[in-house]
Amino acid sequence: MNQKKSIRWCFGLLATTAVGVVCLTVIDLKAVTPGWFRSQSQVPMARKVVRGEPVDAGEFLDSRDLPIKLTPIPSGITVSDIDISLALCASLPHWNPPTVPSMMHALRLWGVESEFTNEMVGLPVTGALMRDALLSDRQCAKRTLGGDSEYLTETPYGVAVTRINSDAARHYRGEAHFGQLLKVLAETGAPLSAAVETRSGKLMSVRDILRHAVLRFPEANELEFIGIALGLYLPPQKAWVDQFGVTHDFDELVVRLIEQPLGEGACGGCHLPYTVAVIVRVDEQQAILSAAIRDKAIAWLTDVSRRLEVAVSSEDGSVTNWAANSPKSPWNDDVLDQIALTGHHLEWIAIAPRGVRPSEQTVNQLILRLSDSLAALPEIRIRSFKTLLPCSHAARALCLLRNIQPHLAWRQLWDEKRIIRSKRMGFELGRL
Repeated sequence: MNQKKSIRWCFGLLATTAVGVVCLTVIDLKAVTPGWFRSQSQVPMARKVVRGEPVDAGEFLDSRDLPIKLTPIPSGITVSDIDISLALCASLPHWNPPTVPSMMHALRLWGVESEFTNEMVGLPVTGALMRDALLSDRQCAKRTLGGDSEYLTETPYGVAVTRINSDAARHYRGEAHFGQLLKVLAETGAPLSAAVETRSGKLMSVRDILRHAVLRFPEANELEFIGIALGLYLPPQKAWVDQFGVTHDFDELVVRLIEQPLGEGACGGCHLPYTVAVIVRVDEQQAILSAAIRDKAIAWLTDVSRRLEVAVSSEDGSVTNWAANSPKSPWNDDVLDQIALTGHHLEWIAIAPRGVRPSEQTVNQLILRLSDSLAALPEIRIRSFKTLLPCSHAARALCLLRNIQPHLAWRQLWDEKRIIRSKRMGFELGRL
């Protein structure tokens, strides 16, 4: 009898303990779980992601189809045919097969409507083919370095783009920066409805790449690239929600950008002013910033312009010391470093509001230094394929300042037979 009572008592104690543990667990979870996770709108999304189910973009992302298009603001700056031709000839897409970053830079410069013949670059190349390759894992494998390594992968968040510093990447097959592909697509006018073919062969869309990037926004240790993609694709929407249910907006983005130490980041920190300038220009059309943050962005860009004026007027006139923390050498090559930093700065200057730009004298000096650096490039047969990357920024900047389309400028020079072959440069502008 006593034995039976002991058994019943033990079972009772175990049951009571189990209930207590469950209750304590529930209480503790409620205590430590933020309110945003318990909201009715976020719990279903979180559960789907944990179960590996896709999250419908309509649940949290209401964006446009076509990206916002920014046009350069006219100025009194003079860019000559010699300046343009030097930069364009140095940026031709004649490396075959290219790396994915090279193809991204080429598409960003030349645009989807560009066409190059065998005579120009050794094989037919078009902007449409470049975009198709960047939007298809299968086509990318055929047209770029990297064998059959993965590039576009389907995830519960949407479509992920392989990063070149990840274990999955081979021979630069992937983007170098979080949001780089989206940035290039936005700047070249790709609609969010454009088809994307993933590694598994599933057809998705650019919107799915954006959806993945938005949900994974906390991973963005470089905001300069995804910042432009968000600025061109999201407005008039001012805010977005990440995978944890945390809301972000353009005010936060701009504050985080301008609080970064000057001179740090990709390409000597020169992507920072470009991203801030893009968001300020978008704000003129869509009012995505508060008045206080817009004023801070304007003041920050004005300060960058002042620093450039000081650097250009210094004894050596180099922009490599434009920031208080002199940027590290992006390419470990004096000529390419000058091209990279000068071209990037001219690029943001070309699209920035007039009131925040450096003086015209400073801009003209930057153009002169850039042309001198382009002319000092080594003989084409010993150049690295990486030369295309900084040169493409330089060419795009000069075309923006002159307000011409790069592929149209090249085609006109070619059709007028003003472009001649050069053993040293590949091609160059012939005498009139």
